[in-house]
Amino acid sequence: MSSFKEILEQDAKTFFNEDEFSSEHNIDGKDVIITMDNDLLKERKAKHAEGTYLGDLLFSIKKEDFGAEPAIGQHVKFDTDTKFVTDFQEDMGIYIITLSENKSW
Repeated sequence: MSSFKEILEQDAKTFFNEDEFSSEHNIDGKDVIITMDNDLLKERKAKHAEGTYLGDLLFSIKKEDFGAEPAIGQHVKFDTDTKFVTDFQEDMGIYIITLSENKSW
């Protein structure tokens, strides 16, 4: 019988499988596997007041792949663009990070 921790590790392998849900991106110079979640980003935007800006993209990444916990406002190089962290959560060894970029109009 598998332990709860082993079950979670197996679920993470499926969740971060490039053939299933995930894709490789370069974050701060390191190629990592992430899972983009546009549905969760849209859901969060719908729950906030009109005019509230939450971010451009939301993704999940294994804690060990990202490294130290990101801070709100921290700059992150995502593929070729520099973005900044607007929201961060940790859930059982997985970071859920929302990034935005400064845009000039």
